[in-house]
Amino acid sequence: MLPRTACLRYGAFPRVVLEDDRDLKQEILKNYFQTIYLKDIIYPNNIRNNKDVFDLLYFVISNTGQTFSYSSIGKTLGIAAETVKEYIRYAESSYLLYTLTKYDVSVKKQLANPKKLYCLDTGLVNSISFRFSENRERLLENLVCTTLRRDNKEIYYHKGNYECDFLIRDGLKITEALQVTVSLQDDATRKREIRGLLEAMKVHNLDEGVIISEKESDVLVIDDQTIRIKPVYEWLMPDAERM
Repeated sequence: MLPRTACLRYGAFPRVVLEDDRDLKQEILKNYFQTIYLKDIIYPNNIRNNKDVFDLLYFVISNTGQTFSYSSIGKTLGIAAETVKEYIRYAESSYLLYTLTKYDVSVKKQLANPKKLYCLDTGLVNSISFRFSENRERLLENLVCTTLRRDNKEIYYHKGNYECDFLIRDGLKITEALQVTVSLQDDATRKREIRGLLEAMKVHNLDEGVIISEKESDVLVIDDQTIRIKPVYEWLMPDAERM
């Protein structure tokens, strides 16, 4: 069995998982990124300014899970907002990036609200981004996002007074709220994660919510609402075994 952190550090590409040499794992991941970057984004779309595309991809992958607008990224990188939007669309078409929108009953507001971006694979994030220890929480959140997408879940994020990482919609109704954090040992983190999840649960009339951690497990009952704290390796079990 792989260490619990292996899927965060190296992702889930079979060739990478089966390779024992850590340096070679990183080299394979960098080659995968280069292949997607060139063969699936640059060449098919006849993009001439390769540097702008690379800078954009590096920036958004390094900030996976953070809210953004096309104009804010454009100002940071010195690229027109419409160009940022176009390049992100190309990256989505190549399945390198996934965009998450804030949930709103109004589709127009959903499109106008800030968005979040996640990467296809946590190994790719880690291979071109910051050091693993600095990026652990973002990688965990990215892993949850890609798992939900793999399971064909319709997902959003919640933002009111507080924030909840993921909402799952089934038909016209939000059916699940998920919060993601490496650990709840720090009091400030614990308060932040719980209040964000509780707010999302109350807004969408949910009796239960889930906090996915790296290795902690617990059940909290707050004002007749139940919060299940689950280690990620347990949450990653098949659907029938999760809840």
